[in-house]
Amino acid sequence: MRCSWLIPVRDGGSWLAESVLSALAECGNEDEVVLVNDGSVDGAVEALTPHPKLRILHQRKQGLVAALEHGRRECRGHYIARLDADDDLGPVTVYCGF
Repeated sequence: MRCSWLIPVRDGGSWLAESVLSALAECGNEDEVVLVNDGSVDGAVEALTPHPKLRILHQRKQGLVAALEHGRRECRGHYIARLDADDDLGPVTVYCGF
């Protein structure tokens, strides 16, 4: 695996699905999107459509740094690209073909 897109989230609301979709759109054949749910209660994580390249990790509410560290430990990619839950990469922002 080349690149892991790491998205920490707590209550990402209506932005989360768009952020995840934008990361999935940038994924190459060997990439993944790792989302760390840091104790969300808004239902946005549960509303995401399953995808073979999307892994969702859950933890109790511990904060951004703990969510990033949890995700970093679980990422399988050689490279890690960090993305916030309200970010939208847009078309062809990054190519993880290093």
